Amino acid sequence: AVLSVRLEQLSTGRPLTVFGAHLSSGGTPEDEYKRLAYEVDAPGGLAPLIRSAERPFVLAMDANAHPQLEADEGRSVWRSMLSAAGASVWDAFFDSMGRERDQVTPPITTNKLRGPLSEQATKIGKHACCCIDHIFFDPKALELQRHVFLPKTYASAAEAFEELQPSLANPSDHFPLVVDLKLRDAEQ
Repeated sequence: AVLSVRLEQLSTGRPLTVFGAHLSSGGTPEDEYKRLAYEVDAPGGLAPLIRSAERPFVLAMDANAHPQLEADEGRSVWRSMLSAAGASVWDAFFDSMGRERDQVTPPITTNKLRGPLSEQATKIGKHACCCIDHIFFDPKALELQRHVFLPKTYASAAEAFEELQPSLANPSDHFPLVVDLKLRDAEQ
């Protein structure tokens, strides 16, 4: 499901459409294929919606897919959504193919270990530590100014394991993804 909200800058009347989406769970290539086939690239899916959206727009989403995850033949949610939108708040960390950029530790948006009471029995005991939350935007109309909270990174899985979420400091299994985006001048 996708939520869409149209905002308007009061001083200029300039619109901004904000989309929110949450894709189905799963971290395997088969899960990625299903997300692409039924939620992202399908007619009426998220990528066609974003391609036809009124500009400018922002898409915030829990993709349940990290940039490095591929389905088949090099297809991925990351590639489809980046192609449809034009830019991501993670562009400094991942290239358009989802590869980690040199000299950069990839950001982490979820760091959890499901326990024995999890409703997702196949994931019990599996450490999920990757970047599955995304903000895509129209780079012709918007510019990333900064990450309000510095992206979480870990040098190793052992280091990440010491800071599992949720916690008292962060009562979610996702770290906050908050950024400042600036509207470019309408003439640009």
